[in-house]
Amino acid sequence: MKLVLPAWYRETPSTNAALAALRAQLAAGEMGAVRLAGPPGVGKTAFASAIAEANGGVLVVLNGHAWVSDEDLVGTVDPATVAGVVAGQARMEDARVEGVLVRAAKATAECPLVVLLLDEWDKTRPFADALLLDFMERGVVVLPGGAVVTADVRKLVVVMTDNGFRQLAEPLLRRFFRVEVGFLPPAVEADIIRKKAGAPVALARLIVRAMNLIRENGDSSPSLKEGWRLANSLIHLREAGVKGEEACRQAYLLAAGYLVKEPADEEALRGLVKRGRELDVGRAFWGAAK
Repeated sequence: MKLVLPAWYRETPSTNAALAALRAQLAAGEMGAVRLAGPPGVGKTAFASAIAEANGGVLVVLNGHAWVSDEDLVGTVDPATVAGVVAGQARMEDARVEGVLVRAAKATAECPLVVLLLDEWDKTRPFADALLLDFMERGVVVLPGGAVVTADVRKLVVVMTDNGFRQLAEPLLRRFFRVEVGFLPPAVEADIIRKKAGAPVALARLIVRAMNLIRENGDSSPSLKEGWRLANSLIHLREAGVKGEEACRQAYLLAAGYLVKEPADEEALRGLVKRGRELDVGRAFWGAAK
């Protein structure tokens, strides 16, 4: 399959490299597997969605967290439905809850492409690496009881995202093509915010400057989505007729609410003006919003 990306997706050298690797893997009759590493908010998750959308595929998602278990990956049975089976009111087949590996494997029999997104996999516990590696190596899931589900690996792409929360098992790392994904250039981010929110150019540029100040000097990484939401909110604030110092105060609260996650982020945000006062920062946003 010649994988493509939709027109709305902003390609970068990193994502183009990932796409090229996936194409080569599938052309060789292998399961496609890429690992996108980088800070939150740079579009790693959107890459998987974009591939599924542009190629008529289906997206299967697992959101990584510390309590992911083998039941999430392989499956389990629903106790309530089992009680119904005992009472003669349900079938045993209905009691089975399929894990994401099973759902992805089965979907390859019906869909032209299946994209399995393992989002923030580094937040799972280390035991999950072994379960995933077995699936990546053989394209097979062994169910409780011994039944086997086999994926058509020629129609399966696995996209793993990683924010560096923990070190992944080395054998698993070798199975994925790794790409480091960074933020888009400031001019591109500003252009996206301008178009997405219908914002003035000056406001879009100021928001991107604020995001980069926090990324460089704070403790978090504001995402592009947070940036255009801030722009949209500032425009609505202006349309609501709020004026003067009250408008500046609210503009600052909106900026801090969307972009600030840690105390150091707020200090970085105040770097927009020399004195660093909240009202002065608010005036900067309010002036750019006009």
